[in-house]
Amino acid sequence: DPEIEVKEKSLNYQAVATGARGRKDYSFHLDFNDEVETNNRDVEVKTSGRHVEVTLTKRRMGWWPQLITGDKPHWLKIDFDKWKHPDESDSDKEEVPMTPEQQMDEMTKKLMFDFDREGKGKNTMSLDEAVNYVRYFQSTYLLVYNVALFLGHFLVVSELLFGFIVYGTDYFDSFWEQTSVRVRICTILQYFDVMHAVFGLTKSGYKAALVQISGRLAMTFIIGGNPNIHTAATTYCLLVTWFLIEIFR
Repeated sequence: DPEIEVKEKSLNYQAVATGARGRKDYSFHLDFNDEVETNNRDVEVKTSGRHVEVTLTKRRMGWWPQLITGDKPHWLKIDFDKWKHPDESDSDKEEVPMTPEQQMDEMTKKLMFDFDREGKGKNTMSLDEAVNYVRYFQSTYLLVYNVALFLGHFLVVSELLFGFIVYGTDYFDSFWEQTSVRVRICTILQYFDVMHAVFGLTKSGYKAALVQISGRLAMTFIIGGNPNIHTAATTYCLLVTWFLIEIFR
């Protein structure tokens, strides 16, 4: 019969047996990761011709990072049939049989999930969560930008149409002075479209957008530098058509 001494955090084993090198004394010592019960009723030992099975009871409920401190000896085997996750009921069964290595991988994943949920991982962010957060921020930013640009163009068009409806052709004498600043602001804001394309936030090409926006901005300064066309009906129609197109775009 083997001599087994179980302490709070260790196990000493000694026995005389016949092995590959004949009959001799065998012994080993294990230091556990946490405390176990030392009462005889909580320690169960079964021996056979091929192995010694020792069943111990943890003093405190919970998961251990590893069974013993230090490296696990090659001859020490874990009984996976008795290793059950606390969230599993007795009736839960694996539909597909798994090897001990697969069971270990599955348990590791569950333990890491519990660790992230209850321990240090509480204040950390996984890579997938970070990517999703960046994508959400990107989508929100583009939405706010497009809404702001839409409202800016809508206000200019509303002002132009309202002035013409109320004052008729007399409005042509003052429409450029009243709206030129807002027209240039809306045009300058469109340079953000170029930046979005450069940084990959949108799939459009930045070169065409840069040329197009720069041309529109140059046109506003050309009109501003020619007072004789400030009151032209063609200038008014140009602005209305231009900003209506931008609203639908």
